[in-house]
Amino acid sequence: PDPATVKKEKTTPAKNQLSFKQTPLEKVFKQLEKTYAVCIKYNKTDISGIMFTGNFDTNESCSSVLQVIASLNNLEIISGNQEFIIKK
Repeated sequence: PDPATVKKEKTTPAKNQLSFKQTPLEKVFKQLEKTYAVCIKYNKTDISGIMFTGNFDTNESCSSVLQVIASLNNLEIISGNQEFIIKK
């Protein structure tokens, strides 16, 4: 069986769940942009080599999800209208 098709099934991950396992922050941010229809700006060198493992409920706000990620990685968030800037 193809793992890509398994991920698209309703059983895993849950429809309202974002799940990351050793995922580069750049990919995490791209997924958050799609899920929450926001723009996340960052300097690639600031987040290079940073991996994230964790689960979030999509009922949580994008801001709160980013706060968790930022606090775990000593990053700063500047938020505006549907836009977030991530800084080291």
